[in-house]
Amino acid sequence: MFLEGVMHGLAKRLDDAQLECVTTHAAASLFVVAGPGSGKTTAITLRVLRLIFVDLFDPAAILATTFTNRAADELRSRILG
Repeated sequence: MFLEGVMHGLAKRLDDAQLECVTTHAAASLFVVAGPGSGKTTAITLRVLRLIFVDLFDPAAILATTFTNRAADELRSRILG
């Protein structure tokens, strides 16, 4: 019941592409390409958190790469925050 409520809340806040990134099957690898300000970091952060807390992945088993160190720092900060 709780998870359905969370997903319903996410569906209201994310566009279709972001929601697809977050909800794609856990075993699937994703390559996310979008312009600045499109919500890539938000979508990737939510996907990583979903993999850890819903799909029970070991955080050490998740690899997320970015184009810049600044983007990597932002992603790390959001995940740990």
